[in-house]
Amino acid sequence: KQWYQRRVREFMREEITKEYMLDNTITANVIGPKGSRISAIRQQTTAMIKIGDDESVVDGKRKMVITGTMKEVMWAFNAVKRLIKEAEEEIRGPGVPGETPVGQPPISKLMESAHSVLPFTP
Repeated sequence: KQWYQRRVREFMREEITKEYMLDNTITANVIGPKGSRISAIRQQTTAMIKIGDDESVVDGKRKMVITGTMKEVMWAFNAVKRLIKEAEEEIRGPGVPGETPVGQPPISKLMESAHSVLPFTP
């Protein structure tokens, strides 16, 4: 068990990159006025977050790239997911409880496992 816990801690410190295609209709909600929301997430999580500019939009989506340690990326991704959910509820109205919001892929088993070890707390 100690080996496993040590390996999880090492894994959480490795730098990773997560790419996510963000629905362009909610990009402004994620970025916030003058970049305030995305800047706050960057500052709180210390993850590097890049969102493609207007010219990068393809099929109504733009790429968001989050880079950092597993912990930083998970925290940033969870914070962005919360903003996405709020924006989608504002646009479409609240969904069915427990339902994955439209346009969001389920988190992989690895992310779920890592999140249970180091949960996001703003």
